[in-house]
Amino acid sequence: MPKPRKALISLDSTPYYHCISRCVRRAFLCGEDSLTGKNFEHRKQWVADRLTELSSLFAIDISAYSILSNLFHVILRIDRQAVDNWSETELMERWKQLFSLPVLVSRYTLGETTTQAEIDIVHKIFADWRERLCDISWFMRCLNEHLARRANKEDSCTGRFWEGRFKSQALLDEAALLTCMGYVDLNPIRANMADTPEESDYTSIQQRIREVLNQPPSSENLPTLMPLVKQEDDKHPNAIGFTTRDYLELVDWPVERLERVSGVPFLQIYLLYCIAWDWSQMPLLTTFVATKVDLILLCWGRWIKSERPRNSSANGSSKGCVNRECSITLSFHHYFNN
Repeated sequence: MPKPRKALISLDSTPYYHCISRCVRRAFLCGEDSLTGKNFEHRKQWVADRLTELSSLFAIDISAYSILSNLFHVILRIDRQAVDNWSETELMERWKQLFSLPVLVSRYTLGETTTQAEIDIVHKIFADWRERLCDISWFMRCLNEHLARRANKEDSCTGRFWEGRFKSQALLDEAALLTCMGYVDLNPIRANMADTPEESDYTSIQQRIREVLNQPPSSENLPTLMPLVKQEDDKHPNAIGFTTRDYLELVDWPVERLERVSGVPFLQIYLLYCIAWDWSQMPLLTTFVATKVDLILLCWGRWIKSERPRNSSANGSSKGCVNRECSITLSFHHYFNN
C-alpha cells in the first residue's frame, strides 16, 4: 500500500535522500530526440541553473546529481541546523526570491503591525517558511514546476512535462549514500551517453574531477556540491568523513581491477552474474555481456546486501577494518579474489 510522502522522509533516521524525476512517457524532452530530430540539450543547463539557485536558498545540500536526456537524479542532504540559525531577515530574503511576501509580513518589516495577534500570525508564517526551506517536497516542487513551465512555454503547449511526482529513497547509512552516489554519477556511462566520468557532462563526478585537477567547470553555472573532506575538517553534524579522492578511487577501483585481471575490453566484459544477489547460487550463474558500470553496481549491491560489517562503533567506523575505505571496498576484494 502506498505511503504518504511525509512517512517516507524522517530527519531522525537520515538527512540523505535520493530523488528522481522523469519526463512524461520517458520522452527525450531534455536531450536529442532521434524520432523528431529536435534537440533539447540546452534544457540540461536549465536544470543545473535551477539546482544552483535552489541550493543557495534552501537549507539543502547537493551530494550528487546527474542530468540525463529524459530524467535527472539528485541526492540531497537536509541541513535542519542551518535553517534554525537563520535570522528573520535572512529567512525573508531567501523566501522572497522564490515567492512574493504576504502583505502582513511586508507590514511587519516596516513596523506597521499594531496588534499582538498580527505579530503572532507573522511568527507562524516564519515557522512555516523554516519548515518549507528544509523540506524536500518543496525543493522538488520549486525545481520541477519551474522547469515544466519553462519547457511548455518554449514548446507553446500545456500539460505534463514530468510523468508524476518525484520519487525519493532514504539513504540510511554511509554505505547506502556512497553506493547511491556512485550509481547516480555513473548513470550516463551506463546509458551509453559517455565513455568515462570525465566526459559525463552535467554530473557531479565530472565536477569533482575537474575541481581535483584544477580545471575549469564544463559549464558556467553548476551547483555547489556537498564537500567530501576528512571528518576532522568537516564540522557538519552529518558529514561522512570521506574525501573526494577516496570517493573517486572507490568509483574507479573495480573497473581498473577488472580490466587488469581479465584483459577484456570495456564493452565486451563477460562476467558471472549472481541470481538474486545470492553467492550460494554460484553454480547456477549464467554468462552475459555487461559494461564496467554493471560490475560496479553488482559489487556495491552485493556489499549492501551482505558484505558490509554488521557492527559499528559509536563514531561510525566499522569494526574489523582499518578505516571506512577498507570496509567500503570489502566486497570488491571479495568478488575479485575469490
